[in-house]
Amino acid sequence: AHDPRTLWTLLGDIAHTGHSDHRAAGQATLDAIYPRSPSPNFYAEQLGGDDASKPWYPRELWLFDTARDAQSRFTFGPKSENTPVFSPDGKEIAYQEQNPTNPNDSFVMVRGTDGTEEARALVSAHGSVLPSGWSPDGTAILASKQRPSGDWDLVSLDAKTPNSPLRSILEREKQSDMFSIRSSDGKWIAWFSDESGRIELWASQFPGPGG
Repeated sequence: AHDPRTLWTLLGDIAHTGHSDHRAAGQATLDAIYPRSPSPNFYAEQLGGDDASKPWYPRELWLFDTARDAQSRFTFGPKSENTPVFSPDGKEIAYQEQNPTNPNDSFVMVRGTDGTEEARALVSAHGSVLPSGWSPDGTAILASKQRPSGDWDLVSLDAKTPNSPLRSILEREKQSDMFSIRSSDGKWIAWFSDESGRIELWASQFPGPGG
């Protein structure tokens, strides 16, 4: 199992940040990559299904109750689900689901943690859209949107309204900005950027001037 207390995981001198088992430095990094839960004993994780032959393509999401040492499957079917993120109140999880008919496209899904309701699709997009955090009031989801070039932009989407457009937070040519989270008071945003040529953690007031 992945230990959320591990703040550094390096491969050579590069911190890989694409999956929950790839950590980098800092509490903001931990919250961005590891699916944060309001409960210290309850968290979501990615597991490879029976047909997940490729090592970095997890197929399903499970919930783990560490207090009871119990687990339950959260998503079902042949689709690949990734990057689960708890809502601030712990009652919902946002995650990415690959389009089963076109793996290059994806959905941002939200489902209640109690599992009594079906997941609802908020956004269908060409390319990958990976949820990374929620606004403190639970009305918006932060995500990373991949461009055709392979670079990433920071976006947000309405957490309550299906088919609402993606709203740009940060888009910069020839570099990637991804995996953003908001501070608990909503006044700051932290994210990863490769502007310097290596992946680093950035932070800025949110919204910025004129925002």
